[in-house]
Formats: sequence, structure tokens, C-alpha cells
Amino acid sequence: MIRKTKLQVLDIKPIDEVKLTLADGSKVLRKIGVARFHLRGKSAMGFVVFGEPKDEEVLGVTVLETMGWSVNFKTGKLKSKRVRF
Repeated sequence: MIRKTKLQVLDIKPIDEVKLTLADGSKVLRKIGVARFHLRGKSAMGFVVFGEPKDEEVLGVTVLETMGWSVNFKTGKLKSKRVRF
């Protein structure tokens, strides 16, 4: 989820709208688009949620795994992972 103002600057257009459940359990309707993500020399395409000003910005695990990364939840650090399709 990235604030919609930032996505508009990047010229990323919404392609659909989805109902999401946020971490606090509340349900919201948000637009989604497609973006290319780059992180530590790897890249991937993935969906991006057009966040509102109060929404936390996060990079989802699906995009991270597509790029070949996983999160070590004990340390909070990224580790390289084999990508399987």
C-alpha cells in the first residue's frame, strides 16, 4: 500500500477496486494498480494499493517473494530466497 498521491506522481493508474481488511480489522474499499518494484538489485511486477493519507505504507510479502526475498521475522531482515513458479 502506497499513498495515492505518490502513485499519481509516478503516473500509476488504478485498474480496479477491492475490499480489504486492514491490520486493525476494519474493512475498506481501495483502488489498485500495477507497478514495477525494485529492491536491492531485484525487481518484480505486482499489485499496489492506492492508500489514503491515514493508511500505513507497506510492501507486501507477495511482491517480496516474487523478487526472491523473504523476511526473517525474528530479526526483521530480508534474506534471499529461491523463487518458484
